[in-house]
Amino acid sequence: MTDTPTAAAVAVAPSARVSWPAIASLVISTMTLLITIATVVFYGGQLTQRVDDGKQRTLQLEARVDRMDVNARDSDRLLASLGAKLDLLIARSSRP
Repeated sequence: MTDTPTAAAVAVAPSARVSWPAIASLVISTMTLLITIATVVFYGGQLTQRVDDGKQRTLQLEARVDRMDVNARDSDRLLASLGAKLDLLIARSSRP
């Protein structure tokens, strides 16, 4: 007796055909994923641009405030100098 399988004992697997709905579902899922990634990258880039613009504006405002502080200090020095000169003139004019 030989150990060969009989036709009834051999199981034949069904053919591995992929259906069109399965392929369409895979394509749609892949496209959705790619579109989602592209959208995230696009809006991430826009957000980065807005942050950079805000940073640039902040730096410009800080520079403007620094210039205003320097101008205010110069004005204070000038006022103090004028006040001292005025005090000297008043002191001289009040002497008999």
